[in-house]
Amino acid sequence: LLIALLTFPANAVMAMRRRKGSVPLFCAIAAAACFSLPQTDFTLLPEASALSGRANRGGGGHFIGHSWAKLVSCRSRPSAPPTQLNAWPQLRAVIQRAMHAVPNRTADIRDIRDFSLAVAGFVVSGLGLAFTYASSDFRMKRLAVKKFMAPYEPAKSPDEVVPRKVVDDIRHRLSSWRQQSDATIVSGRYKSGKTVAVEEALRGVCGVWAFTVEVEDWKPAMYQMLGVKDANMFAEVLRRVRAKLQKKKFAKNLTQYPILLLDIPRDTKGGKEEGMKLVSTTAKDMSSDSRYAATAHVLVAASSAASALAFDAGGRRFDIWVGDMTEKEASELLKMHEHESAATAIIDNCGHRAGDLVDACSMLKRGINLSDIK
Repeated sequence: LLIALLTFPANAVMAMRRRKGSVPLFCAIAAAACFSLPQTDFTLLPEASALSGRANRGGGGHFIGHSWAKLVSCRSRPSAPPTQLNAWPQLRAVIQRAMHAVPNRTADIRDIRDFSLAVAGFVVSGLGLAFTYASSDFRMKRLAVKKFMAPYEPAKSPDEVVPRKVVDDIRHRLSSWRQQSDATIVSGRYKSGKTVAVEEALRGVCGVWAFTVEVEDWKPAMYQMLGVKDANMFAEVLRRVRAKLQKKKFAKNLTQYPILLLDIPRDTKGGKEEGMKLVSTTAKDMSSDSRYAATAHVLVAASSAASALAFDAGGRRFDIWVGDMTEKEASELLKMHEHESAATAIIDNCGHRAGDLVDACSMLKRGINLSDIK
């Protein structure tokens, strides 16, 4: 018990610093709450009450000698007047008896019973607080902020991505974006590498939440994935993320504003125009409207020209076009896929689009002729 009591503060501090181990923290809170209970009537044997100087002599609080506890049967219990004790002296008396027990002597079974009930009370109180905290709004917001603040990691490793100028353009846009600026939309031809370019620009950036808009009414699904209840809680999470990004710890981060990355696939259910209408309204409110309580940079990656044209954002949008690869970029991509010797022939037959070049490399590995690939 002493080891547990001494390690509770350490566990609580570690839980606060690492954002982990909530159960030890709340067990410590429960123990502190139990020790601060008002006075309670406890019935002690005369011999057992000698363990607490405060109980017998009205003060002092020092342990006097070893225990004189006699072997007591549960059937025949000597009568003794109730003694007024706080919870802390009673528990201290039990601890002292355990520490100074005389060999070949048996402790009073009632002390074991009281001690077991006290420990059970601590455990039940701690578990109750832990379950209450697990379903609280505070925990939901804290976990959502933690998801936001995790460094963004794309699906592809850095070794699989060719450096492109458009990636630098996207990063420059993200770093220079300020409050009440226009929302950003990244568009381009089919298989031009839009998604890879956006993800590479966001690599390692904190304060990014990515969501794929697959249905017309996509906001509830986004809230559920993030772990928040509604728009008000989502706005509160954005404000907390913004406050964290302004700290010195994140001074080297690419941006000091939260980024909401909305990926619009080609097969969005409900129609592209209907889905993009809500995306446009959200981008205008969060990025451009000064009345919105939580500002965020909305970054839209449109996979089709129809989605890009349907995105309006109240007439306030910043366009980034992802075109075909340059000759140098295409050669680097083919070199990465071990087709450097035939790079010129592949580019002449398949063009400069990133997706086409990757598909051509995979088909060449399967033994398909270049003329058939063209």
